[in-house]
Amino acid sequence: MEDDVFLRPAVAGTMKKGFVEARLHVDLQKHLTKEQLARNRELQKQFTKIRAMPTFVVFDPKTNKVLGEAQPDGFTPGAQTENWGKFLDAMNAAAGRTK
Repeated sequence: MEDDVFLRPAVAGTMKKGFVEARLHVDLQKHLTKEQLARNRELQKQFTKIRAMPTFVVFDPKTNKVLGEAQPDGFTPGAQTENWGKFLDAMNAAAGRTK
C-alpha cells in the first residue's frame, strides 16, 4: 500500500490534507526489543480489534477515539485505491471534516 496506493494522486492528496502517519510494528521482532514489542502489542489491543497485518487505524488524536479501521482489500491497485479513497472519505466524515 505504501509503495503504490498511498502514492496515487487520488489518495495522496487526501492523506496529506487530513492525516498524519504513525506506524506501530507488532510483528518485526528483529527490529524491536522485547519491551518495545510488548508495548506495541498492548497498543494494538487498545486501538484495534483486528489482529491481521497490515491493519490501518484512524483515530482522533484529541480524544484518542478510534474513528475506524481497515485492512487492504481488493486484488488490484485500482480496487485498493477506490476502496481506500472511500475509507478516507468516511474517516474525514467521522472526524467532522468535509472535502
